[in-house]
Amino acid sequence: MLQENRIHLIAGLVLLVLGVLGVAVLIPLGVDEPSQLQFAALSPSYWPRIICISLSLFGAGIVASIVLKRRSGKTDDRDVESAAVGSDATPFRALAAIVLLFVLYMVLEPLGFVLAGALALAAYMLLAGERRPMIVAPVAVGVPLLLYLFFTKAAQVPIPAGVLEPILV
Repeated sequence: MLQENRIHLIAGLVLLVLGVLGVAVLIPLGVDEPSQLQFAALSPSYWPRIICISLSLFGAGIVASIVLKRRSGKTDDRDVESAAVGSDATPFRALAAIVLLFVLYMVLEPLGFVLAGALALAAYMLLAGERRPMIVAPVAVGVPLLLYLFFTKAAQVPIPAGVLEPILV
């Protein structure tokens, strides 16, 4: 098995364990649930549960793909090529992604969710290798804007609007 496949297998297992741990232990212990709720989507544990279940499914999918690839004996030339090409930049990208989370945390309140989210999403897409402006721009602007509108209008959850408050409110 290639070194890259081992890394993917470990990452998949970590995602799977974190997701299961979140659903089974962390959410029940850490989230206070009101006794009566009109809609399940308004429960404080609804979105964390969705995220943890998604993590588990992604982790299980990664593990399954590695195990199936290993059992079938197939190894792509692309795996060897991408491991050789991407290995130098991987530590930088991981560090940059973590630093970007801290920057997002610090600018979220003053800039607001939509602007800070758009900048962070564009940076993450560029960090992941997407270079087409016709993909980066609409996704980076559209996703935070739609999330903001959903949570503020449909779910009635206050989200910081920041400098865009006169436009959004």
